[in-house]
Amino acid sequence: MTIASDLTNRGFHVFKQWLNEGEITDFQDDYASDKAIDNNAYALGKVSPQVLLSIKGKLTSLLESVKTEHVFAPNHLGGGAYFATEKGIDFDWHQDHESLFIQQTHQDYLNIYVPILKPNHTQSNLSIIPIDSWKAAAPEAWKLFEWQGASSARTENGKTHISNDHSGGERVTLNFPIDEISETPCLNPGDALLLRGDMFHKTQDTQTNRVALSVRAWNNRHTVTRDHFLQTCEVKNAFKEKNKSMYSAIASVFEAHSQLTIGELLVRSNAITQQTTPDP
Repeated sequence: MTIASDLTNRGFHVFKQWLNEGEITDFQDDYASDKAIDNNAYALGKVSPQVLLSIKGKLTSLLESVKTEHVFAPNHLGGGAYFATEKGIDFDWHQDHESLFIQQTHQDYLNIYVPILKPNHTQSNLSIIPIDSWKAAAPEAWKLFEWQGASSARTENGKTHISNDHSGGERVTLNFPIDEISETPCLNPGDALLLRGDMFHKTQDTQTNRVALSVRAWNNRHTVTRDHFLQTCEVKNAFKEKNKSMYSAIASVFEAHSQLTIGELLVRSNAITQQTTPDP
């Protein structure tokens, strides 16, 4: 199957040896410089723009290969972050949260996830729930999750409860443990796991010091609205409290605009953040 059809039908694709040895070393050295992203919700490492620029050609080519007419079409590359188990990265089953809070959809959203330090290919991977497994086990539930996000899952007494962390409440209860329909692709350094934004995933384990590069891509032309941004709940409020400057800037943009494109929102909110950030 092609990358595009894999993403359409299963929600993920494994691209073996996507980075070469020299590129892996460059990212390892960059991670070792220990730059942190300004995000108090979790500890992320910041990828240097110049190192990311060195693989821009690969990233651009990859975006072209994942596009599917009328289904999936990311057109904009964001920055990169390092997710390291040694920094406390250990997530249970979830769909990504902040990308949904800000961009309001996971339609056309892609996570390019690449381990750069990985002592054992069978450990400390990402476990995922493939779309075809959802459709076979709980097709009505999947209809609630497709292109969505900000969901968290917990299993109790053989059932899985999945919460709505965007506007509150519970999305659905499954009569089986969600682990039963999961898969865990085993990755080596340089292998790329391509994930749609609506994919449920979790940290397999933290038994090794794994570091992964994550680069996100989305469609800048989607429309975002003030009404969606203002919907909230306890979990979303906690994220907003931990990253006040970012969410305050977004709120300022929505005070002046009831709707605009993702691209316009990010340009305007980033300009506000830069104006209010003190010089180092």
